[in-house]
Amino acid sequence: MTKPIFTQIYDQTFRQNFLWVRASTSKQFLDLLETKVPNIRSITDEEDSEADGESLTLEIDGTKVICLWFNIRNHETIAHEVLHAVFQTMRSRNITLSEDSEETFCYLLSFLYGKILETLANERKLARKSIDNNPKK
Repeated sequence: MTKPIFTQIYDQTFRQNFLWVRASTSKQFLDLLETKVPNIRSITDEEDSEADGESLTLEIDGTKVICLWFNIRNHETIAHEVLHAVFQTMRSRNITLSEDSEETFCYLLSFLYGKILETLANERKLARKSIDNNPKK
């Protein structure tokens, strides 16, 4: 089974598109995004980043999309990058973090984090099923 390079996630509440890009490095992230946004390198200077992930807000085919990647698949790194995506979403809607808005932030964080974990779990199940159906002799 081949993992998808791009996983699209859409939140209906905020009408926000997210694009999870499967990349190992910041350079690979930008190379993959360049297939969708040809001038990506003029938008960001993150190519030499040593980061374990990042998120960017881009316009793809006329739609604002928050793109994110992470190369370490642990809960801490995923949550860290998802929270950046949440902040970008809220900032674009002029929602600041406060006692009155914290539930709004928590909703989007749990939605996006949950979708990523669900996707990873489904991929693991498919990979196990593939191994079970094709045992080595």
